[in-house]
Amino acid sequence: MIDDGEASSSEVPPDSIEPDDVSDPNDPYEEDGERGQVAPAFEAFIGPMPHPDFLERYEEILPGFSNRSLTILETEQKNRYEIDKQALDLSEKQIEHNTKRLIIQRVTNTLVVTIIGGFGLALALVVDQPELGSSVILVEAVGILVNTLLSNWRSSRRDPPPDDE
Repeated sequence: MIDDGEASSSEVPPDSIEPDDVSDPNDPYEEDGERGQVAPAFEAFIGPMPHPDFLERYEEILPGFSNRSLTILETEQKNRYEIDKQALDLSEKQIEHNTKRLIIQRVTNTLVVTIIGGFGLALALVVDQPELGSSVILVEAVGILVNTLLSNWRSSRRDPPPDDE
């Protein structure tokens, strides 16, 4: 027991214990009365195949086990590679398709805007209807603005935000 910070006579503070005080003559790890350090042995094996010692035991029980296991692992790896390759090819085709579609859409929009703008300009100058021609051009400009805003809104909802890594 500790009383006022000082050790009592029945308890020895840990700082005063010497290694010789705890020697055990029956301890097999002690040599010549000196205590040695003991470290536990630990072996780790990580991999798709069992540890070689276990693999040898499996082979004794079931001959050909290691060859069959290796064949299975090789087949799984080949299948994973093919699936990843197919996914990449599909992704590239989808990007190519989307790019072509976007180019066609932009060319078509440009042609339509040019035709409608030309029609409005013709109404204003050739037919001598400036109010009607300017109205057509104004409606076209509002349509372009609304189409642009809706396209941006739709694409922002479709595309997930990029991951910041």
